Amino acid sequence: IQQFLVSRGKQVRPYLTLGGALIHDRYEDWVENEGTFETSANTLSFAVGGGLAMGPVEVSATWNYNMPEMRQLAPADGTDTFDWSYVMIAAGLAFGR
Repeated sequence: IQQFLVSRGKQVRPYLTLGGALIHDRYEDWVENEGTFETSANTLSFAVGGGLAMGPVEVSATWNYNMPEMRQLAPADGTDTFDWSYVMIAAGLAFGR
């Protein structure tokens, strides 16, 4: 979802963005003398951010929340949730009206 904060006729248009996705997180590593270790999990991920549209150019920053449960990677303290959240900064051209 993208919501512009000013009318279409303005030269610089700030906006807010909100989204969600089903993410397939995959972890792969090599274990000495044992070969390859792989595990994966499906996780709901959410994103929130904002940006500026300046004519056909858009610049945005988004924080993506992603906390998969990887039971096969559980450390000795028993926690099995990992923080794979990240920030994305993007710039691009917008085609269309």
